[in-house]
Amino acid sequence: MSIILDLATHSEPFVSVTDIATYWQVNRSTIYRDIAKGALTPHYMPSGYIRIAIEEARAYGKPHE
Repeated sequence: MSIILDLATHSEPFVSVTDIATYWQVNRSTIYRDIAKGALTPHYMPSGYIRIAIEEARAYGKPHE
């Protein structure tokens, strides 16, 4: 887990649901809802965790709860 200081310059290719929710100041359930409705594409890591591609998060912008 890495703290996102600026989405535009974040260097990792994927971000966790928790990290992006914290950055956008929304509840994690908002991110999961956006995944469920197809607004964000989940990437399943070998560990079983869900990640969001940083490029997709940049393009999507902050969701509204």
